[in-house]
Amino acid sequence: NSSDTLYVGLSGKDSVITGTFNHTGPICVLANKLTFRKATATNIGNIIVIGGQLEIDTSVFNNTGFIYVLATGQMLVNDAQLSNFGDIYAFGNARITMNASTLIFPQTYFYQLSFLIGNQSQVTLNNTTWNCNSMSHGFTVTDSAKLVENNMVLHGFTTTGIDSHGSITINKTTQAGEFVITEYSNLNVKNA
Repeated sequence: NSSDTLYVGLSGKDSVITGTFNHTGPICVLANKLTFRKATATNIGNIIVIGGQLEIDTSVFNNTGFIYVLATGQMLVNDAQLSNFGDIYAFGNARITMNASTLIFPQTYFYQLSFLIGNQSQVTLNNTTWNCNSMSHGFTVTDSAKLVENNMVLHGFTTTGIDSHGSITINKTTQAGEFVITEYSNLNVKNA
């Protein structure tokens, strides 16, 4: 158990966490890579900031707080479950990729939590289940950001705003939701 801020990247070394991890302070992945592998992790530190790489691999990760993926930061979730009671943001050239995983927003009321991506960031969700506690949630794609969904299962309902030069590509989903589209944005939906 730890309540101090966990910094990764100050030593120039990657870090791997396995087993049980309980943390009550912020997590800042400034550079290098932090990997949770075969871990059961809980963080209630209100914020995770990723400027380096965060990988959640074959793990269960419960987070209470915001997740910011910034600049050239990367968050990779493989064959894992990420439960986040907070908003998720990606800006700059950030990348968030989920493969064969489950993303849970444990909302207690409609539109409580949201996902916002901007600048040139990209979110790719492959063979992923997204559970918003069977409630509506918000998603925003702005600037030149891209959202790509392949073979998604959605429990809940999404209202997605897309503007500027934002782009969304959806190929096979149980429910695409509703879209508010403005400016020069691009929406491509197949098999929905």
